[in-house]
Amino acid sequence: EAGRLQFYLDHDIEPDKPTGPLFVRGFANASGWLLPLLVAMFGADIVSAENAEGTDKLLLTRPVRRWKILTAKLLTLFMFATLTLICGAVIAYAISSPFLPSGGWNAPTFVGFQLSGNNVSLDSVRQLPLWKDTMIAYGLQWYALLAVAAIALLLSVLFRSSAAAIGTMLASLIGGTILTRISPDWTAGKYLFVSALPLADYYTGQPPPYDGMSMLFCISLLGAWAIVATTISYAVFTRRDVFG
Repeated sequence: EAGRLQFYLDHDIEPDKPTGPLFVRGFANASGWLLPLLVAMFGADIVSAENAEGTDKLLLTRPVRRWKILTAKLLTLFMFATLTLICGAVIAYAISSPFLPSGGWNAPTFVGFQLSGNNVSLDSVRQLPLWKDTMIAYGLQWYALLAVAAIALLLSVLFRSSAAAIGTMLASLIGGTILTRISPDWTAGKYLFVSALPLADYYTGQPPPYDGMSMLFCISLLGAWAIVATTISYAVFTRRDVFG
C-alpha cells in the first residue's frame, strides 16, 4: 500500500479525492463480504425452506421436470445476486451525490500493482478511466456472487433444515475468511472458495492471503467450485425421494 501511494505521489495524483463516482467504486470493495452474506442467506433457504414447510412434496409431484424446478430456483438466485449488486451501486451513488461532486467518471485510475518480493512491481500498472475501472470491479464482484449463489444452492439441496443450510453457509464464509487470515502458511487454504471471493480487492492491488493466487487462479477456482456445486445439486435434487 505504501508503494502504491508513493506511485501516486510521484505522479502528482490524488487517488482518493472524494467524489460520488469514487464512492460508488469503493462500494465494490467494501461490499466484498456483505453482499456474499446476503446472497448466502437467501440461497441457503431457497430449497430447504420447501422441506421445512412441507411444500416440497407438492412441488415434486407436479408433472414438471425436476431439473426445470431447480433451474428456476438457480436463476432466481442469480437474479437476486445481480439486483442486489446493482441496487447497492445505485444507493451508493444516491447517498453520495448530495454531499460529494457527482462528476469525475473519466478521472484516471491506475491498476495492476503487484508485489515482487518485498518491493512493488510497476511493470503491469495501466491507466483506466474511473467508469471502466468501476465496471471491471463490479463485474468481478458479480462473478463472485454467482459462485456463492451456486454453493448456497448446493447446501440448500443437501440439508432438509433451513437453519442447518444457512448456518453451514455462514460458517463457511465467516470461518473460512478467518482461517485464511490466521494461517498464511497453510497453503491448501488457497483452494477454499472463500480465499478467492474478494476479487475486487485483488484487482485493486491487495495481495491475496496465499502465494500463487493470481487473478486467473481466483477466477478459475470460483468457477470450478460453482460448476461442481451446481452439478451435485442437480444430481441430488433430481433423484430425491419425495417422501424420504
